[in-house]
Amino acid sequence: MQNRRKKLMVDKPFQGPVIVAIAWPLSLTIAIVALFLGVVCGQLDAESRALGIDTPTISPTMLSIVGLVAIAIGTILFLALKISHKIAGPSYRIRETMKAVRNGDLSCRARIRKGDYLRDVADELNDFLDWVEENAASNPELSKAATPSTAEADEHVDAAN
Repeated sequence: MQNRRKKLMVDKPFQGPVIVAIAWPLSLTIAIVALFLGVVCGQLDAESRALGIDTPTISPTMLSIVGLVAIAIGTILFLALKISHKIAGPSYRIRETMKAVRNGDLSCRARIRKGDYLRDVADELNDFLDWVEENAASNPELSKAATPSTAEADEHVDAAN
């Protein structure tokens, strides 16, 4: 597969908070439910022992709950990472395209993988760059404005911030 991601984290400062925002509420909910089930299993075990009833399935049930919780939280983290990739990757490529254009490469385009988010933003950026490229040849002022020096581009970026 030629279009596979090469890094686990494309943009750590962006992806970290996204993963946490997705994973922590679900993981916390699962942990609370597991804790509740553990308490109930513990009470059942204590009550059955007090009555002299043998309940050999309580301990394996409690261990199964712990295992299922670990699997569920692992799955949540994996899906959160996958979702963050579908946002961070396109965001990174769009930013890199904008940097290339700012440095004078009007032929650069944002390439987004199938299934990634922000496709509409990348398509709009690419359409805009197509328009600039088509119109730059017939309009010298547009051509000059479209290819500023790096210092000029940095000044515009600094002014915008």
